[in-house]
This record gives sequence, C-alpha cells and structure tokens, in this order.
Amino acid sequence: MQTEIRQLLDRHCTSLARELAELEPAVARLAGAPQQAPGSDLAACIAQVHRIKGSSGSIGFMEISAAARDLETTLRRARSQAILSGPVRQGIREHVGVLSDLITNVRPEDSRFFAYDFSAFEQGMGGEQG
Repeated sequence: MQTEIRQLLDRHCTSLARELAELEPAVARLAGAPQQAPGSDLAACIAQVHRIKGSSGSIGFMEISAAARDLETTLRRARSQAILSGPVRQGIREHVGVLSDLITNVRPEDSRFFAYDFSAFEQGMGGEQG
C-alpha cells in the first residue's frame, strides 16, 4: 500500500504543476488591469483554487492546502467588488506567489502521508492489498 500512496503523491505533484499553469493566466488578468471587472476569470480562479485546496489537503499537502485556502478567501471577498481595488489585486498577487512557490518546490515527501505507516490499516483489511 505504501508504494501506491507514494505513486499517488507523485502524480499529485505533477498535477499541481499543471493546475498552477492553468490558473496563472486568469489570475494575472485579475490582478493586472486596475479598471477590469472580475467577471468569469474570478469564478474560474475560485473553482480551480478550491480544487487545489481540497485535493492537496486530502492527501496531506497541508501547506499547499492552507495557501490555496488563503487565496480562495481573498478571491471570494473580491466577488463583491465591481472593479478590483489596488489592495485586493495586491493581495491576490501575494497569495498566488506563496502558492506558486509551494507548488513549484513540492515533492511527494512533503505530504504527511509519505512516511505514514499503513500496516495497521492493511491488517484491519485482513492483509489484503489492492
């Protein structure tokens, strides 16, 4: 089971890089032009960041999940603005920077499940392995 978990963690690291690449252009548009209304980019960013937060937290990448949560909170607050203010745009840029740094440097070993001992769980299943 440990091998399968580590493979899952490795795949997640790869998918995070892809998700970040998909997220960055929309966030750049949001955080860029001061006279731009948030529009559909905001909804797409919230959905993408929410997925990153949930999937990362579910498999033990707690720092990434927390950074995504902070960005999601900032993006959700921005929904109430017709035009994003300078401080809101700056907050978005800062939170994206933190999330980007974490994702860029993520390794499977960063998950709290990387070294977790699943033997008790496997024994509870009668020693069966998938």
